[in-house]
Amino acid sequence: MNVTMIACQKCGVIMARLTRDLCEKCFREEEKTFNSVRDFFNQNPETSSLEASQAIGIDVKRVEQYIESGRLEHFGVKVIHQCQTQCQTCSKMIKTGVICDECSKVIQKQVSALKKDIEDAEEAKKRGGHPTHKKDSKESKSDKAKRKKGNAFHRLADKD
Repeated sequence: MNVTMIACQKCGVIMARLTRDLCEKCFREEEKTFNSVRDFFNQNPETSSLEASQAIGIDVKRVEQYIESGRLEHFGVKVIHQCQTQCQTCSKMIKTGVICDECSKVIQKQVSALKKDIEDAEEAKKRGGHPTHKKDSKESKSDKAKRKKGNAFHRLADKD
């Protein structure tokens, strides 16, 4: 196994790079700071990043990095921007979060569809078959009824 040696992005200590660019000590400090910012915004949702940085005692740029990265929003914190910012997906101007509500809904639908496709593929694999590809056109209710009626007719005919 090839181990890459790097310098911690914060303190400069030489370390083996495993999953992050911070040493364990700096990572713990970073998590503690992030949790303080998250808790502050949860308790004071109408405050600005400047007010948060002053209350916590950290640089405002650090608070803004948490906001812009979407990490706070990932943990359920809705940050109200003092001035509008752009949605990271469609560039529409928004006042909260990092993506607009419309893009969020589209992404949620896409994720749900992908999860269903994965579940269908896994189920088909368990049955020993291949995942079926959905047709572009959907079968109408009347076509389904006719097909079911036909299947029932054939089952009755088979019994005789």
